[in-house]
Amino acid sequence: MESENDEEDFFFHEDGGREVVKVAIYEDRAFWVYRNRLFTSEVTKDPDFETARPLDTSELTEEQMSEIFEILDELKQHNERD
Repeated sequence: MESENDEEDFFFHEDGGREVVKVAIYEDRAFWVYRNRLFTSEVTKDPDFETARPLDTSELTEEQMSEIFEILDELKQHNERD
């Protein structure tokens, strides 16, 4: 029988290896199958800094650039409040 710690070990590899797991999002829950078991979790809106990359604006449309400017304005306003 597996313990809860064994379940956590499913997602981490000591050798740094990675596995691809497809996840379905339904409302505020995530669902996936791993090692023939169904898992679920809450969905959070935290950024994944491991996938961060600079944004190349040279290929954006005017509409996309407008959205970027709105985001930048909101970030500026948030920083000014702090």
